[in-house]
Amino acid sequence: MKKLVGILVLIFVCVGAAFGDDKSAEIANTLDRLEQDYGKAIMEIDIDRIDQIMADDWRGVGESGRAADKASVLELVRSRKSKLEWFEIGPRDVKVLGDNVAIVQASVSERRTAAGVTSSLTVVYLDVWVKRGDRWLLLRSQTSKRK
Repeated sequence: MKKLVGILVLIFVCVGAAFGDDKSAEIANTLDRLEQDYGKAIMEIDIDRIDQIMADDWRGVGESGRAADKASVLELVRSRKSKLEWFEIGPRDVKVLGDNVAIVQASVSERRTAAGVTSSLTVVYLDVWVKRGDRWLLLRSQTSKRK
């Protein structure tokens, strides 16, 4: 009887681990799609979609060390002072930390036009995502130019 109980416990542990991996993969796929949607929304100046993706308490820090909030990002995109013309997200690493928090590390290459000058660059970034209710929201971001 003890042997049977031990085997059943082992089976449940293995099945639980397998479902956990499926859930992590599902979350990673969702965040991959949201990261693409976010870039596309910026490129298309879709303020409503950007607003849906970013948490109201979003904060970001770039290479300068200066912090930005959601309102400043929405205003920058709305102003069209720096227009995203093209982007391509590089390989991503998604680390799921439970059911409600995940971290994405990746790079993105982009082409922007600002003040009539077009430039290209690649940045590496780390995004922290949080699930609130039934939606994943971008909560924190940190970027740095890749050299």
